[in-house]
Formats: sequence, structure tokens, C-alpha cells
Amino acid sequence: SAPAVAQQNPSAEIVVRWNAVDGAAVYELEISRDPAFKVGVLRERAKTAGFRWKELPTVPYFWRVRSLDASGRQSPWSVARTIEIAVSAPALLSPPAGAVVTAAEAPRAVELGFATAEVLNAYRVEVSAEPGFAQRLLERKVAGGPVPFTPPGPGTFFWRVSGIDLQGRDTGFGEVRSFQLRLAPPRPLAPEEGKSLPW
Repeated sequence: SAPAVAQQNPSAEIVVRWNAVDGAAVYELEISRDPAFKVGVLRERAKTAGFRWKELPTVPYFWRVRSLDASGRQSPWSVARTIEIAVSAPALLSPPAGAVVTAAEAPRAVELGFATAEVLNAYRVEVSAEPGFAQRLLERKVAGGPVPFTPPGPGTFFWRVSGIDLQGRDTGFGEVRSFQLRLAPPRPLAPEEGKSLPW
């Protein structure tokens, strides 16, 4: 029986379906990390032509199914299909990578924007002056973005975001971006342009 494409829904699970087979008493489903099914992560039996896997994969998986009759005789395995990545670290939106922000006369927050997803209900935002994030200037769990960050002064800052799905699982951090905060140049005030100095 040829499996259908796995479906993702926002209830923190993957639904796999296949066509019903005449004479099948039960179906055996196998999910693996590799297409040769040497690293199995799940083997389940189902009486109906579908299964709800309570996972939101952060890496691709492979699945296949076979039918068994009432006497336990097995069909060959179906063609393997891929379960694509359902959850990944949020994409960073703004500021763009390598952006240069000019500091105003008073400290001004930089808005850190990132993409949100239905299957994620929280996000972890971190900012550091070091690309390894050994010390964090900001570490905040939020329901969405953008997240304001007020730099302590001029310099280069690195930021990243991870997502937390509906069952509390963390996607891990994805892309790391940096931006620079530079001092604003002085703005001449007097004398006004075109006016002569008093003698």
C-alpha cells in the first residue's frame, strides 16, 4: 500500500495516512532517521489506515508501512516516504545581518524581529557581545516579536532565537546575526549656515 504524504497540524503531532488494504487485519508502521531503516525511532501497529505521531521533527525522518492479515502474514513494506522538518528555529527578520545602527543622543532600543509559527507558542531571544554567547546581555522568553534590546553602548552585538513548541520542546538556535551600534556624529548648531559671525 502506497503511503500518503505526512501531514503537519498545529496540535504538536504528525499525521501519516495510507490506503486501506482488503484483507488487512492490522498495519505495521515504522519511522526511522535513515532511509535504510537502520536507526528506528518508532514501530507501531494500527488497525486503521493512519497514525498520529506526537512529534514535530526538527530533522527529516523516513516512514513506511505494511499490512498483516489475521494469520499474521505480512505484505512487503511500502515505498518509503519522507517526513519533512515540521519545526525549525525561527527565521531572523530584522535588523539585517551586519546592519549598522547609529546611536541617538539618548539610548534607543533596537527592535529584534523574527518569524513566528503556529506550532510554536514561545520563543527564546538571546543577545551577547560575543559570538559564542558566553555572557548574555539579554535572555528573554517571549510569546512573539519584535523584542526591544537597548545596547549598553557602542559595539558589535550578536543575537539568536529559538522556538518552543506546543509540548514544550525547544527547536534549538538557528542563525546567529550581528549588528553594530556606532556613535552618532555631532550636529552643528551655531552659527547657522549662511549667517556671519558677530564682531
